[in-house]
Amino acid sequence: MHAQTNKTQHFSIFISQDSLSGDNIIAKKNFVYRKISDVLGLISLASTFIKGIKVIRAIYEMEVQAAETCAKKIADDNDIRFAKLE
Repeated sequence: MHAQTNKTQHFSIFISQDSLSGDNIIAKKNFVYRKISDVLGLISLASTFIKGIKVIRAIYEMEVQAAETCAKKIADDNDIRFAKLE
C-alpha cells in the first residue's frame, strides 16, 4: 500500500526590486504589500535573487490570484508589474 501525498501547488510571481519605491527592502516589501493586499490567497512575500537580480516573490494559493496580482499596476511612476517566470 502506497502512502498518498497531497502535494499542494502554489503559484509564484516576481517583481524587480529596483523599480519599487522605498529606501530599503523592508520599505519596498511594505510598498508592494499595500498595493496587493486586496488580492486573497497570498502565502508569502519575500525578497530573493533570480540570476543575480534582486526581486520580490509573491506566492499564491491559486493561479487566478497570481494572475490578478500580475494585472495590477504596482508603481505610480512606471508600468512595472508582477510577472510569472516562464
